[in-house]
Amino acid sequence: SPDAGHQLVLRQKNSYAWNTDFELEYDAEIFDSLYHDFTAASDEDLQLASCLRIFRLYQGDFLPSLYHEPWAVQIAEKYHTQYLQAVKAAVSILHKRGQVKDILEICRQALKIEPLDEELFEYYLQALLTSGQHEEAAAAYEDLNRRFLSQFGTMPSEKLRSLYWQALRTDNGYSVPVDEICCQLKESQTPAGALFCEYDFFKVLYQAQARAIARTGEEYHIALLSLKNRPGKNLSQNSLDLAMRN
Repeated sequence: SPDAGHQLVLRQKNSYAWNTDFELEYDAEIFDSLYHDFTAASDEDLQLASCLRIFRLYQGDFLPSLYHEPWAVQIAEKYHTQYLQAVKAAVSILHKRGQVKDILEICRQALKIEPLDEELFEYYLQALLTSGQHEEAAAAYEDLNRRFLSQFGTMPSEKLRSLYWQALRTDNGYSVPVDEICCQLKESQTPAGALFCEYDFFKVLYQAQARAIARTGEEYHIALLSLKNRPGKNLSQNSLDLAMRN
């Protein structure tokens, strides 16, 4: 109600106090209780139930408007870590039980909160492949790969790359005529400039070329060109993207 604040907060002489006639429930206290139940549970069903309640309760960082306060940051990091522990435990149990639909629901939501967690992403890709969603699995990996290269300058784990290749090797149950294959191999436009591709594909091209060279005895060289600004420092990501487009 509009005057709820006047009922909840009382003025007493020169100070303010909570109205103890009201029963208050704090989501942080509920979270702490659920996490305790999760860590103390000896039964897998009880553990899963607590984890799923934690998953539904957690909506993001603790007091995000106070991210600049050291005390709030420490609590936020604690809840974030505990949330991920509970989510991974839930997904692990669901994976053993083959509950793919539930895994996808949890991973999609959890990856919005922690988009670069490789363990969660592995469960997510496996669930997509199990449910036959190969194209979505490949697209999800490619997006993750771009994020890793942009933020860390590295690629996802070998396990995730293996799942990516599995997504690309889709068996659709029928053979494709050679004319259709040739048509698919053609570039949509007249070739111009260098061929740009993801690093995983570059590895395949390189290995194919290396085998051809081994048979012919010809000699080739590989060169690495790096774009830097004039003082020799690394360019910003925006500058690199602009340079690659031109």
